[in-house]
Amino acid sequence: MRRSAPRWTPSTPGIVAGSCAGRRRRHAVPAQPSPRTGLSARFSLTRTARASVGRLVKILNPCRIESMQGCSFADLHACRLDIVEITPMKTIAIVSQKGGSGKTTLALHLAVASAAAGHNTAVIDLDPQASAANWSDRREAELPVVLSAHASRLRHEIARVREFDGEMLYVDTAPHSDSAALEAAQRADLVLIPCRPAILDLEAITNTLRFLRTTGTPVLVVLNAIAATGQDALQAEKALTAQQVETCPVRLGRRVAFARALISGQAAQEFQPESKAAREIHSLHSFVLRRLQDFDPSTNGNPLP
Repeated sequence: MRRSAPRWTPSTPGIVAGSCAGRRRRHAVPAQPSPRTGLSARFSLTRTARASVGRLVKILNPCRIESMQGCSFADLHACRLDIVEITPMKTIAIVSQKGGSGKTTLALHLAVASAAAGHNTAVIDLDPQASAANWSDRREAELPVVLSAHASRLRHEIARVREFDGEMLYVDTAPHSDSAALEAAQRADLVLIPCRPAILDLEAITNTLRFLRTTGTPVLVVLNAIAATGQDALQAEKALTAQQVETCPVRLGRRVAFARALISGQAAQEFQPESKAAREIHSLHSFVLRRLQDFDPSTNGNPLP
C-alpha cells in the first residue's frame, strides 16, 4: 500500500513546522519538490530557511508536519531552531567487485545511522537487483531516501540530492561493474570496501584496489561477517596491511540481526537497539565520520555536524 505523502505548504517554502507557541525544538522540511526533479515527497530534506540569510535549518529527526504559516525569521529564533551554516554534502561509495560481500547491508545500516544522527541522508542504488530500493519500499520511516538509478545517471542523481540539501549520501554500487564503481569512487569523499575474511574476498579486493587507487579517493576496508571465534579476522587484517590499505578497527560480526532487520525495512539498530549488531554499526558510523573529518581539510579539525 502506498504511504501518504506529507502535506506541503507552498506559502511557506522551506519552513514547515509546528506552532511557535510551544517553544519546543522544531524541525524543517522543504517546500514541495519541483515536478522537474521527480523526487518523491518522502525526500524530506532541508531547504534554505531564508534566502537572504543563506543558512539551513537542520533536521533533527523525522516528525509529523504541521504548517507554520506567516512565521517570520525572528519567530524561528524564538522557537530556538537549530540554525547551522551550509556544509558540503559528504558522499561515501560502497565498492566491491566480489558479490555477496555485504555492500547493500553496509550502505543501508550506515545510512540509517546517519539519518538517526540528524543528517539529511540519501542512498543511490546502482545495483540492477535494486536490493536497497526494495528495502526502502518495505520501510515505514521517511529517511533515508533511496533513489534507484542507472550508473550513467550517477552524476545527475548526485546533483539532485545536493540540490535538495543532502548532507550524507551513500552510493551502493553493483559487483562486477568496474566503470560504475570507478565513477562512484571519483565522485566520493570516501570509499568503503566491505570484505569477508575469506580467501576469495581477499583475492578479489586486489583488483578493486588497483582501479580505486587511480581515483585518489581515500579507501577504507571494513571487515564483515566476522566469526565470534577464530583468527580469521586477524589474518585478513594482516593480509590487507600487506596491500597498504587502511582497515577499519571496527569489525562487523556475523550477526543474525543484520539480515532479519532488512526483511521489515529496518536496520539492526532499529530492529534490536541493544544488540551487538547495533553497537557495531554505531561505532562504525562514528569512526567513518571521524575519518571524513580527517580527510577534509575544510573542517579544520572540527567534527562534522
